[in-house]
Amino acid sequence: MFKKIIKKPVFTLVITIVLVLAGAASITSLPVERFPEIAPPSVSVAVYYPGGNAETVAKSVLLPIEEALNGTENMTYANSTATNSGRGRVTIYFKPGTNPDQAAVDIQNRISVITEKIPPEVTEAGISVTKRMKGSIMTINIFSKDSTYDETFLNAYTRINIRRELKRVEGLAEASILRQRDYAMRIWLNPQKMASYNLTPREVYNQVKDQNFEAAPGKFGENSDELFEIVMKYDGRFSEIEEYENLVIKTNEDGAQLRLKDVARIEFGASNYTSENRLDGKPSVTIDIVQMNGANAKTIDERIREILEEQKKLFPEGIDYEITYSVRDQIDESMSQVMHTLVEAFILVFIVVFIFLQDFRATIITAISIPVSLLGTFFFLNIIGASMNVLSMLSLVLAIGIVVDDAIVVMEAIHEKMTHHGLSARKAVSAAMDEITGAIISITVVIAAVFLPVAFLSGPVGVFYQEFAYTIIFAVLISAINALTLTPVLTKIFFGKKKREKKKRGMAKTVSELRQVRKAKVAKRKGLRKFDSGFDKFTDKYLNVVRWFLNHKWIGVGALAAIIVATIFLSRITPSAFIPTEDDNFLIFSMKMPEGSSLHRTNAALRKADSILQLDPAVKGVNTVSGFNVVDNANSPSSGLGYVQLKHAADRGEIEDIQEVIKNLLKKLEQIPETDFNMYPRPTIQGFGNFDGVQFMLQDRSDGDLGEFGQIVNEFINTLSNQKEVDNAFTSFNPNFPQYRLKIDYEKAKALGVSVKDMMFTVQSYFGRVQPGDFNRFSRQYGVYMQADIPYRESPESFNSIFVKNNKGEMVPVNTIVR
Repeated sequence: MFKKIIKKPVFTLVITIVLVLAGAASITSLPVERFPEIAPPSVSVAVYYPGGNAETVAKSVLLPIEEALNGTENMTYANSTATNSGRGRVTIYFKPGTNPDQAAVDIQNRISVITEKIPPEVTEAGISVTKRMKGSIMTINIFSKDSTYDETFLNAYTRINIRRELKRVEGLAEASILRQRDYAMRIWLNPQKMASYNLTPREVYNQVKDQNFEAAPGKFGENSDELFEIVMKYDGRFSEIEEYENLVIKTNEDGAQLRLKDVARIEFGASNYTSENRLDGKPSVTIDIVQMNGANAKTIDERIREILEEQKKLFPEGIDYEITYSVRDQIDESMSQVMHTLVEAFILVFIVVFIFLQDFRATIITAISIPVSLLGTFFFLNIIGASMNVLSMLSLVLAIGIVVDDAIVVMEAIHEKMTHHGLSARKAVSAAMDEITGAIISITVVIAAVFLPVAFLSGPVGVFYQEFAYTIIFAVLISAINALTLTPVLTKIFFGKKKREKKKRGMAKTVSELRQVRKAKVAKRKGLRKFDSGFDKFTDKYLNVVRWFLNHKWIGVGALAAIIVATIFLSRITPSAFIPTEDDNFLIFSMKMPEGSSLHRTNAALRKADSILQLDPAVKGVNTVSGFNVVDNANSPSSGLGYVQLKHAADRGEIEDIQEVIKNLLKKLEQIPETDFNMYPRPTIQGFGNFDGVQFMLQDRSDGDLGEFGQIVNEFINTLSNQKEVDNAFTSFNPNFPQYRLKIDYEKAKALGVSVKDMMFTVQSYFGRVQPGDFNRFSRQYGVYMQADIPYRESPESFNSIFVKNNKGEMVPVNTIVR
C-alpha cells in the first residue's frame, strides 16, 4: 500500500497539505484551558429558612430534599451543610461525563414534587438549583474608590448593568456575585407600638399581602357592539416608601385609620445584612466567572475585559473595577514556557539530525516531519473534543523527539543506499522501504501500546492524563505514516532533481572535475570530521563495554537488579502528589471567630487583617468578605474569607517562596485576638474544593448527639495534626455555637386560648423575617421583608415586648408561654 502512495507524490503532498491546514485551523478552534477538566459535575441546591437555626434547617428542609434527590440518575454521592443563619445547601455529585444541564433538570423535577413537605417560608424565599462544573477562571471586583457608594448600591448596579452583559459572553457558564445583596423594601416593626394598637405581625402581614399585589382587571367593550375596547389599568404593587407608609392596617369604629408608618419604619434597603465585602478597605462586590465545559478560557477572558472597559465609560463617578484573579495569566505563562521549550526542542533536534546525517537536504526532509506530525495531532485532538492545555502541549514537547525518529530511520536508510551503494534516489527509496517498513510499523505499534493504557484509565487521574496519552499516540501514528509516505516522496523530489540536472548537462565528466567536486565535499565536511572521529571512538568504547558485559553476564544482571531495588526504594521515600502546588500569586484565607460572634465583631477583625496584610511587601491587594465560611461554602456570621493578591516572586522582597510567604503572613495575623486563620494557595486543579490537600467527610450513622460527634471530630483532627506528614488539619464543624432553646408551655397556651402556630409566627416575624410580597423597580422584582427593628431584637429581654392574640382577641405576652 505504501509503495503505491510513494509512486503518487502529488497525492501524498496534497494529503499532507490538507492535514497541515486542518491542523492549523484546529489550533484556533481548540478550547484553551490550563489543565483538563477532571472534576465531576455537580448540582447545588441552596435554601433559606428565615429565622431558622442549623438543626431546624437540617431536619425540616435538607432532610426531605436529600431523600428526594437520592437515587438521581448517575448520582455518586451528596453532602449538605446547614448554618445558624438559616441557610442550607445540598450538593449532588455525578459521574464524570454526565450532562450537567440534564442533571440540573432532574434535580429540579424531584424538588418540585416535595415542595409541600418543605416549610412555606423556604419556598417563598426561593429554592435555588445551580449546576457547576469548573472552578473560577476570573475574579472581578466592582468597588467604590472613595466609599461614596455602599455595598447595597454596588450590588444592585452590578447585577442590573454589568452581570447582565457578562452572562451573554459565549462559553460563560455563570457570573455569580459572591454574597449577593439585592434591593428590598424593609418593614421594621416596633413591637411596643404594635402591642399598644392591639396588633400582631400576622395582621400586618395579611394587610400588606392583601393590598400589595398584581392583578389583571380586564377591559371594557370586549366582544360587544362598542366601537372601542378600553383596557383597565391597575397600579399593582407598591414601589415607593410613601405608598407602604400609607398602607392602611386597621380602621377603628370612629373611622380613624391606622397606617403602617404608625407601627413600623419603612426603608428602601437591602435583602440581607449578613456580610461585608471590601477591596483594600473600600466597599466592593466580587464576581466569580465560571466557564462552560469545552469553552475557550482565553477568549472568554478577552471578551469580559472588553465589556468591562465599555461599561467603565458608563460607571457613576467614583466607581471602578479591578480584575483580582485571572486564569489567563497562568495560561499565558504556562503556554509561553511550553512554546519556548517546543522551539528549543525543535532547534536541538534539527542540529542533532544535521550533525549525524551531515546533509542539509536530508536534514530538511527529516525536520519537515515535525510540524506535519504536530499540526496533524491538533486536528485529531479537535475531532475527539480535547483541549489545548499545559499537559497536551508538554506531550508535544515529548513527542518531538519521538516523531522525528521514524523520519530519521527512513532518511538514514535511503541516504545509506545512495552514498554507499551508488543507487539513484528512486531506487534507493524502493530498496530502503523494502527493508525498514516492517520495522517502522512495529516500532510505532510498540510506542502506541505503551501510552494506550493511559488513555483508558478511569477516575480523575485517568481523565487528567487521557489527553496527554492521546496526543502522544496521534503524533506517533502520524509520524509513522509520514515516514512511510512523505519522507520517501520528498527524498525523490530533493535528491532526484540533482540527478535530472546532471542528465541535462550530460553525464560525462573529466577526472579533474570529479576531483574538484570531491575536494569541495571534503572542505564542506571538514568542520564535522572531528565529530565523526570522536563519535567513532565513542562507538568503539561503547562496543567494548557491551562485549565486557556479555562476557560477565552476572555483573550486568546484578547491576540491573540493584537499579530496580534502588528505584523501588527511592519511589517510596520520594514525596508524592497528584500535581505540585503552583505559585499563582494568589492566596485564599479563612478566618474563624469564637462561636456565636456577631457580624459586627467579624467585620472588625477582618478590617484589622486587611490593614496588616496590606503592609506586607509581598502583598499587592486584599479582598475580604465576612459572613461566609469558604471551607464549607456556607454562611456564618462568625466566619470570613479573604483573597490575597501577591506580587510576582521577584518583587516580594526577602521572602519569595509562596509557602514561606504564607507562614510569614499567618504569623503577622496572630496579633489579632480570638481569631483562627488558615491560608492556602488557590488549588492548581479546581473543582475538588477551595484549597489544596485532602478533604475527609466523617459520617455519624447512629443519628446520635451532635456534641458527642463533635468530640469525635476533634479527636480525629488532633490525631491528624500529630502526624509528621500533615502540616495543618482543621475542620469547620462546630456544634458548640451558643443558642437559646424555646420551651413552650403547651398547657398554659391552651388555657389562655393562644394558638402555638400563631405565636411562633409572631416570634419568626420579629426575630427572623417574613416576606408578605414583592415590588418592582429598575425593571426588576425585589422582595418586601417584615421584621422587628434592630433595637427590639438585640437580646433575650426583647421577648418581654412582644405579644400574641388569643381566641378572645386579647393580647397575651409571649414570655408567659415561652421561656
